[in-house]
Amino acid sequence: MKKKPLDQQQRLCMAATRNRQPIITKRFQFGITLLMILFIGTGCVFLSGEIEKVDDQALAGIPTAWDWWTQQMSPVQARWMSSFGFQAEDSLERKLEKQRHQHSNLFNMGYACMNTREPEAFDRAWFQSDQTYFQQLHSLPDTQGRRVKLYLETHQLQRYQQNVINEMQKRHPHYRLYSPEETDAINSLFIATNARRCLLKDSLSGDLESGWENYYPLEYTYAFFQLEHLNLQGGIEKAAVEIMDLFTAYDEAVIHGFLDGLPAPEMVYDGKEIFFINGANDEYGAVHANGQILVFNLFEDVSDILKLLAHEVGHEVGYLIFGRDGYENQKNSIKETYANLYGYPVPVDERVPWGARLSENFAEDFAWVYGDFPKWSWWEGVEKPLVQNFIETELGRADLNDAVLIRDNIHVYADNHVFTLFSGFHEDHVQIIVDPQIQLVIDGFQKGPYDLFVHVRNNVTGNLPRQPFSHNGVATLSLGQLPEEQHRLETEGYVVYEVQIKLYHYTSLRKYHQPTIARFWVVQWAGW
Repeated sequence: MKKKPLDQQQRLCMAATRNRQPIITKRFQFGITLLMILFIGTGCVFLSGEIEKVDDQALAGIPTAWDWWTQQMSPVQARWMSSFGFQAEDSLERKLEKQRHQHSNLFNMGYACMNTREPEAFDRAWFQSDQTYFQQLHSLPDTQGRRVKLYLETHQLQRYQQNVINEMQKRHPHYRLYSPEETDAINSLFIATNARRCLLKDSLSGDLESGWENYYPLEYTYAFFQLEHLNLQGGIEKAAVEIMDLFTAYDEAVIHGFLDGLPAPEMVYDGKEIFFINGANDEYGAVHANGQILVFNLFEDVSDILKLLAHEVGHEVGYLIFGRDGYENQKNSIKETYANLYGYPVPVDERVPWGARLSENFAEDFAWVYGDFPKWSWWEGVEKPLVQNFIETELGRADLNDAVLIRDNIHVYADNHVFTLFSGFHEDHVQIIVDPQIQLVIDGFQKGPYDLFVHVRNNVTGNLPRQPFSHNGVATLSLGQLPEEQHRLETEGYVVYEVQIKLYHYTSLRKYHQPTIARFWVVQWAGW
């Protein structure tokens, strides 16, 4: 809050007040302190819009109400105020930073002060409002104050996104089902958070883009996943998603009841996230990645959605029976038994059309047997009881400890906040941290005969020692420990880390398998 320099009369009044200090009782002084808290707090809220307009250099050396006020405090009062995060001994720069961070953070877009009022919905209307706000944010001078503002707003938005995730976790013990509205909330918050993260990253590296539209999309789009980067068998092409208005086929109660009635082990659902995308594309009705099932708005009846979900769950059941193609636990003899039911040899799925793939035909069989849905694949001519007997017999024989069920929805715990990655590969998955301690958590990961490690490479010395995940999917990283990293942090202000998560299986020194299931970047910032 900008204050004019005190004139001579004001200084005399203040001096007289200090001279009369012994006459004022401690009780009365304490009451004055409380009134000043209310006064300054209210003033900061109403004037928060003006704080951003003030240049840091212009404020240097100008006393504020805080400077005078803290001088009047007794040691007891100063300690009491420090419990609220205020420090009387702070420098002027620190006080200005606190004013800016605490009161002008997201005020203009309905957030009020940090940690207070939350918008009712992070919908497409909120996207438009935040886009307008971001344009103003982008136009601010590239100062340390704006960097801190971006950092804190990123954490605020991540907290809102985590609130949505936590609400999903309350509804089902194994999987998370996101309605079209909740999916839009996850997506809108991802767009807003990502814009601020990328702007901050470019500010630190000195590689800023001139236009705000280089950070924030002009039109609403689904950005929290990238189809071309989803880790899928056979790959997937980028497909444009047409934004829709109403998802009429969605019925949460019916979907929950259907999924819970399928004869699939609980481990199939553990850590799985199902998103209903209120958009359509010409290629896919649903996409089954590692940790996610994406259902697009292509149908008008909920039964069509149930068919898609049964098919995708069938893929996970197939991993339990056949193992995973290309992995050490694949069971070719069981594949031959299944293919022989239809009189086919075992195909190489990546080399044949969708309808001829063994994995896709099994998923269709699963939806046909347990949902009575018509098959869309090409293998036909076998009675349903025979297929059902195969599924239930082999599922009963399967060694579930040998299963490889990959989950790449990763929770990154850093700086007392959580940043969730909704797919293993995304070109904009960047987290900016100040505290070098990071914890990675993956829910529902079944690694079978493999070991799971996290690999880290910095832009100073290169590869760092890999770290293992625990049996319950947790890995801890301590970055910034090398002298070279500390030097770079002190001289350049930041260090960049590439983080990769890999499965490992060694047969011998010359024969091993190490598929990469996730990659993202961490920028450690020296802070302020």
